[in-house]
Parts: sequence; C-alpha cells; structure tokens
Amino acid sequence: MGKTRKISNNHLIQPRPYANPGLWVGFLLPLCILVSLIKHSVEASKLYQLTALLTLGILYTTTVFIIRYSSTQCTVIPKRSLFLPFIVITALYHLHFDKGLAFSCFASLLSTLGFYKLYLFVLSGFPQCFTLGEALACAQGFTIFIFSSIVNIMESFKKPPKTTSQMSTITLQVGLLTVTSFVYMLYKHPSLRSPKLFYPSLFLALTFLMVIPLQILILKNPLVWIFELFTRDTMQIKIFLYWSLCISAAVYTLIKQISGAQKASSVVRKTFHILAVLIYVPGLLAECSILYLASGVVLGLFIGIETTRLIRLPQVVTFLEDGFSVFRDEKDIGSVALTPMYLLAGVSFPIWIHPSPCDMTNSAGFNLLPLLSGILSIGVGDSAASYLGAWIGKHKWKGSFKTIEGTMGCVLSQVLFIYLLMHLGYVDMHLNTLIKVGLAITVTSVVEAKTTQVDNLVLPMVMYLMLV
Repeated sequence: MGKTRKISNNHLIQPRPYANPGLWVGFLLPLCILVSLIKHSVEASKLYQLTALLTLGILYTTTVFIIRYSSTQCTVIPKRSLFLPFIVITALYHLHFDKGLAFSCFASLLSTLGFYKLYLFVLSGFPQCFTLGEALACAQGFTIFIFSSIVNIMESFKKPPKTTSQMSTITLQVGLLTVTSFVYMLYKHPSLRSPKLFYPSLFLALTFLMVIPLQILILKNPLVWIFELFTRDTMQIKIFLYWSLCISAAVYTLIKQISGAQKASSVVRKTFHILAVLIYVPGLLAECSILYLASGVVLGLFIGIETTRLIRLPQVVTFLEDGFSVFRDEKDIGSVALTPMYLLAGVSFPIWIHPSPCDMTNSAGFNLLPLLSGILSIGVGDSAASYLGAWIGKHKWKGSFKTIEGTMGCVLSQVLFIYLLMHLGYVDMHLNTLIKVGLAITVTSVVEAKTTQVDNLVLPMVMYLMLV
C-alpha cells in the first residue's frame, strides 16, 4: 500500500501508507462541479461555465489515469491518449464560448497535460502525504483554482467587480495566488528562507503581487475594504466579535495541549470540528459573503503558517513543531501538516464550488442544505462518531477500527441537527427533502466508517454530490 512506485524515468512516488489507493476519490470533485452546473444552470456565471468545461477535461484525464493504473499498476499514461480531448475541448472553447484560439488551447492543455503533470508533482514532491485518490482531488482543485483565477483576473481588468461576492472572489484569488507564488519562490530559491531575506521578500510579494493589483482591480485599498466589510453595521461587528471568541477558544485549546506536551486524542481534535460548526452555521445563515471571504483568508494563513514550519523559520519553528507533534493524527505521516487545511477545505468546499452560494439577503437561502455538507458530515457526524465510538463503541466494522456505535451516532447526530434546523424554519419539511437528506446522511456515514481516505476531504464531497 505504501511502497514506492515508479511514475517516470526521474520520479518516484510513495503514497500514504496503511491506506488503499482510493482512486474513486478522483471522480468526486469533477462530478460535484458538473452536477452543480446542471442543477443550477440559471445561476451559473460565464466563469463557472468556462470552469466546468475545464473540469470535463480534467475528468477525462482522471478517468484515463484510473483505467491505466487499475489495469497495469502504472501511473504513466501515454500522452497520445490526451490528444483527442485536447482537440474536443479546444473546439468547444473556441466555437461554443467564442474564445480565441490561444485561450482555447491554453485551457485545453491545462485540463489535460497540465493537470496530469501537476498530479505527478504532488505525488513525487510530497512523499507519504497523499493516497493516489487524495492527490487526484488536490491536483484537480488547484488546477481549477489556477484557471478560474486567471480568467477572472483578466475579466476584472475589463469590467471591475461591483458586488460584494465578486469583490470577495477576486480578492481571494489574487491573495491565494500571491501566497502560492511566494511558496513556489521559497521552493525554487532556498536562500530566501533565511530570516534576513524571508521577511523583506514576503513584504514585497504582498505589496506588489496582492495589494497593488487588488487596488487596481477593485478600485479600493483591499485592506481598507475588508475592514469596512467587517464593520459596516452592527450585525457584521457582532459576527466578527463572535468569530474572534471562537478562534480564541481554538488557540487556547492548541496552547493548552502543547504546554501539556501530550498527544491529542481523536476526541480532543474533534474540538476544532465543533468550533467549525459554531463558526460556519451563523455565517451561512446571516453573513454568507463574509464567511466566504474569511474562509479563503484563513486558508492563505494556514498555508503561510505551514510554510514557515517547513522552512524552519527560527522565531516560530519550535511552537509550530510542538503543535504538529501533539495534534498530528494517524494520517499525518508525511512532512506536511494537512489536517488543519483539510478541515478548513472540507467545511468551506460547498461555498467555494457552488454556482451561487449567497442570495440577495446575504444568507445561504434555498441552497442551505448543500452548503451544509461539510458542516454536517465532518463537523457534526464525524465528531459524534468519534465521541460515541470512544465512549461506548464495542462492535467494530469488519476490516475497520471504527465502531458500529460510532456510525449510529454519526447518523443520529446529523438527523437531530437537520431536525433542529427544520424546527427553526431554515429547512423545509417536504418529503422529497427528507428522503434526500436521509439518504445522504446514511451513505456518508457508511463511507466515514469504511474508508481509509481522509474523512475531512472526501465526506463533504460525497454529501454535497447527493444534496446539491
């Protein structure tokens, strides 16, 4: 399972051990986006449609890889197998969307060969961090992000964003592109990792790659705009203070665990899942656009913090290493601490990929159920499974360390959570809705019990696919 595999003449991969390849995970993200487009075609923007076509190419490349690997156990796919989709997708961009030939070829190349090359880089560059399926999902997500960011930035130069949602999107895209560009510079130029060069380089990157471009794109200073967004009326201030309290509780839990020098149990780690529920549910109900923006900002911070740990920046490395040591779980085998980012991505995933997550009242509105996919599956269900499994769990699933009692708690907790939302009037009580939610909860809970893939990554996608 975790043995080294050859992928090319120059690269070797070491998948995460003690887990199966999980190739089925590679279908989840593309299907989530394509089904979202079909179900919400009216709300889908032109950018979303362009991204969905790119996703179609990624899905084809993923399918070719999975078929090839399943039959030969080889991760190398013949480049000629990507020629036909390259031609088809180029033609669709050029003829259906009336895009220029250069743009069409770029998008098509990115969805086929570009995605595949990125996938090989993820596997070879981060040994023992991913299963084959997890790496597929991460490479797919990053490829989609790169494409949508480039297209949206190009369009924003022609037509500046005006709505809060549009301005939040472009801010996140430019900000995260800046973070990833800076991380790539540190990777290519190790000399920048010294404290004398790190901080000046970071300041220059933030200034010239993020603040100044955003000033041009949104016609405002982005830092001032974000401050105004969080303080424009009483509701925003209350939400900001409430979230600050939740974050303080998370920091307190982290510091307390580190000072005790004791490895955190699964139950202790689920504290962060509960805090995610407390943060995201009010955000979805009252301040959807601010939650969307904040989730991307925190992702950038997580990437930055993990980067400083990996380059062993003297001022913070001891604290971060201690945090990694006490909170790493059985799936954090590689050198990168992915668990915090997986949790954030899991609860934020539905907001990031839904064609229209926030309605005119700045809440999740009629799309609340699919947007709760991450909160339900890992914030409520996975946490309950962990607590009850540790407390009363005695009967284990065959071939798994997880218990039947934990799975029952996973189902029951999500049912009770949905019932509470129905009682409060946030979810309708139609029979079709109840059947759909019940089926989604049951399937996701069984997947939670049986899969060896990272729960925080796969469960939200499974549930979203059934609820969207």
